Amino acid sequence: MFGLHARRGQTLPIWTFGTLTAIALLGFSVNYGNSIYWQIRAQNAADAAAQGALSIQATHWNALLSDIHAAAVEEYRLRYLLRDLAIITSTNAGANTGCTNSGGTTSCQTIYNNLSTAFTAAANRYTTDVQLIQALDAPTYASDVASVTQAVANFQNNCATQTGGDCAFSYTVVNPQPRTLALHDVISDCCGATVGGALTAPAALNQNLIPLQIEVIACANVKPLFPAALSWSASPTFTAIGRAAATTLMATQEFMEAGGIVNPMSSQPFQPAEFPESNGSGPLFPDNDPNLRVDFGGNINRPWGNPGNPQTSTLGGTFTGGLGSEAMDVYTGWWTTISIPPYSGALTNSQYACNS
Repeated sequence: MFGLHARRGQTLPIWTFGTLTAIALLGFSVNYGNSIYWQIRAQNAADAAAQGALSIQATHWNALLSDIHAAAVEEYRLRYLLRDLAIITSTNAGANTGCTNSGGTTSCQTIYNNLSTAFTAAANRYTTDVQLIQALDAPTYASDVASVTQAVANFQNNCATQTGGDCAFSYTVVNPQPRTLALHDVISDCCGATVGGALTAPAALNQNLIPLQIEVIACANVKPLFPAALSWSASPTFTAIGRAAATTLMATQEFMEAGGIVNPMSSQPFQPAEFPESNGSGPLFPDNDPNLRVDFGGNINRPWGNPGNPQTSTLGGTFTGGLGSEAMDVYTGWWTTISIPPYSGALTNSQYACNS
């Protein structure tokens, strides 16, 4: 009896050792999973900071392109209005336009007054656009770097808000510089054309006009979960580091005719033909006022007799076509930020901060 009980008691060390081993393996698994979680979290934080901060340059260039387009529309309008004013004040105004000297909406004087009002308004808008272009054109390479660096600092200072980052990490901008690497080709959304050619910026290009590239380090020293949960002695912390790089690039290149882009809400062109001679009330004469209207061209405006200048893709990222009609043809694009591989090589601990 006593011998049997003694033999059974010999299993207690085995069970104890097995239990401790299982707990140790559980702790290892928990800490390993936690380290992976923190590493993913750090990488997400760095990606968000790099692309978010560099969007300052992309937004600035998009705003500049938008205002250049607005100024171009006004300049196009002003050219037509100057033509109209020259016609309506000529000795052949009646023959060229159909206006009369008998008064009313079709009188030469009334048309002249309407054109003068439209010209003054367009000139004022054009002046405002040009002044805004000058203001938007002020940033330089140095100021862009300062703005991006400050944006990353704000990303940390405003953490846990809609404009901030993950509060667990410290963020450091590393080696901002003009983009030197070439990007791979991309496929356009038209005709399967390849665009890009992996080109780099010409060496002589003004530095203020070259897209930036930056690296951001997100770093935190993290305590393991398992010892803290069981109140054991503290284990060494591990470092979660996310490293991300980003650059600015023109993501789309577009051709459009201002008078041919249709507003889906109204089924009318965004930039339809204008009739300043009638103060915007439509054509005054049966021939639709060809010598007075402001016609932006485009296929949608064909009822007014101006088909614009339709373009054909070259299947190489560009368009070609004749310029037989007066029309406002626009070649533009939109800037954005994308992730790129880190480019600064190995970094030392002194090059970035790490949150404790």
